[in-house]
Amino acid sequence: VFGDSELVANQVRGLNAVKNDLLKNYKNRVWDLMEDFKAFNIMSIPRKENEAADRLAVVGAAFDVVDNIKRDKGQPHIHVVVRPAVPDNNTCWQ
Repeated sequence: VFGDSELVANQVRGLNAVKNDLLKNYKNRVWDLMEDFKAFNIMSIPRKENEAADRLAVVGAAFDVVDNIKRDKGQPHIHVVVRPAVPDNNTCWQ
């Protein structure tokens, strides 16, 4: 996993405390998901070196990821809903 925040990477690693309750939920959810992998590594990289992922993170921050990740028989499933930012006026005019 690559992220542009060394603080968040260290929080996931358990090196820094998480004080915000919402962020604690995210960290705990990440820890739960880590159990499904044989190996897990998180690294921080400068935002300038990862502008595309930064734009995706800004959009993704608008969603409540914790509630959208569900488990079925122990396996994580992420349901992604893709909607155009500007609907096609010919078919989606309503």
